[in-house]
Amino acid sequence: MDIISSTNVSSQEELLNRLRDNGLTVAQSTISRDIKELSLLKTMIEDGSIVYKKVSKAVFNESLEEKVGELLSKEVKNIVCANNIVVIKTQSGMAMGVATVIDEMNYEEVLGSIAGDDTIFCVTEECERAKDFKKRLESI
Repeated sequence: MDIISSTNVSSQEELLNRLRDNGLTVAQSTISRDIKELSLLKTMIEDGSIVYKKVSKAVFNESLEEKVGELLSKEVKNIVCANNIVVIKTQSGMAMGVATVIDEMNYEEVLGSIAGDDTIFCVTEECERAKDFKKRLESI
């Protein structure tokens, strides 16, 4: 929380590197869980950049759908279905943030997701579910 409150951290990788710089060895999966547990959300600040900020648990839970909409509209470039996989292309460096918010929503269509720098793969059980999920994201 000291790092989040004293500097602008815009990605999980950046947070991971800052923790390492402070002598803490942490796995990426731990960072993802901690972000949820600490109620951190990506928020746009005055200069237009998007960084992690602490919010109350109530705000965290209530604003997830809103955050999905904000992130999708600002950071997603394209959504396509490839059989039972929904491929989401984002602005560079934003896939983890978008995927984290999508994961928090616990969409019933999605079995799991993997995010890189600018691409997210969301796996569904079947092609029809992938199409449904794509439509849902586009409607948000």
